[in-house]
Amino acid sequence: MSLAHGLVIWVPIDGVSEQKLRPPMTGEAIARLTEILRSPAHQLQAASREREQQIKALMRDGSPESLCTIVRDLTAYSEKRTLNAADTAALEKARSLLAGEWEWATGSATVQDDFDKLLREGARLTAAQGEVVENTPSA
Repeated sequence: MSLAHGLVIWVPIDGVSEQKLRPPMTGEAIARLTEILRSPAHQLQAASREREQQIKALMRDGSPESLCTIVRDLTAYSEKRTLNAADTAALEKARSLLAGEWEWATGSATVQDDFDKLLREGARLTAAQGEVVENTPSA
């Protein structure tokens, strides 16, 4: 199903019990997600295979909170290290999924710029702490 702003919703026909369908984001959810994006980043695993599993677990969850966590933490990680192909793909996918729903929920055409501003705020907080937070919560 295609909606306004190019957002496409895919509804699974197999394994529905394993998938989560939820209502679109509310203003309250946007406020909560804004805080995640602007908060200090959490440390990702240094080993690429372990980091990939860490990110895949968050992607499987698929909640907006998990997507924000991926965007925030991989963006911060990319400031210190070059992202590998799996990291880059995960960041792009999480950011795209999040942006589509965020744009639909807010009607804003500047979602990507808004994300960048929030992530810069988070980077300043991370730098002020001296390091990223030790453990990434599962969402």
